[in-house]
Amino acid sequence: MKSNHYKYLTYIAMLYVSTFLISNVLASKIIHLGVFDLPAAVIVYPLIFILDDILAEIYGYQHTRPIIWFALLCSFIQVLFFQASIAIPAIPEWHFQKAYAQTLGAVPRIAIAGLIAIACSQFSNAYVLAKLKIKLQGQYLAARLVASTFIGVSVDTFIFISLAFYGQLPLHIIALMIIGQIIVKVGYEILMLPVIILLIKVLKKREGVDYYDTNTNFNPFSRRR
Repeated sequence: MKSNHYKYLTYIAMLYVSTFLISNVLASKIIHLGVFDLPAAVIVYPLIFILDDILAEIYGYQHTRPIIWFALLCSFIQVLFFQASIAIPAIPEWHFQKAYAQTLGAVPRIAIAGLIAIACSQFSNAYVLAKLKIKLQGQYLAARLVASTFIGVSVDTFIFISLAFYGQLPLHIIALMIIGQIIVKVGYEILMLPVIILLIKVLKKREGVDYYDTNTNFNPFSRRR
């Protein structure tokens, strides 16, 4: 299969990368949501898992894999340019260098934590969804989406929160953040299930594809499909 056959794959991939880059910046702020203290990225980050589900369910793991890697590359490039802009001296009349550096200077640790977390969680999410699709012969879409997201979110949240905030926040706050993020992210997916399922059905029909990764090489580092 060739990806240029598809009408919407590029647009979904662009949206996936955009939400990933936005979450890198938002994650440096901690917000209070209900009883939980969470990174502000929680308002956009669940969309990454939803888009990952859509990609894996419709186009298969083989097309999802390079998109995940490209998102990681874009995030790395983002961090490099942020750091370059901080290092370049500002004009004397511009008095926001400290605030600018404090905001974007936190991004490297956040981004590194995010790179590791996303590499593990997104591949886990796509892998579980693809395998469940084969095992369940494409049935029980809602259950497959929730199960794969729960595993992906759990992997992502534990790795990201631990790496990004260990040593900066008390352990009990980190534990509450991990639990809170899992609840919020999985809950977000459950609430959005009717929309996600409808969108998947529409895209499958319009793209004329419902791919099963029966013969796919699931090694994240493999170039073979």
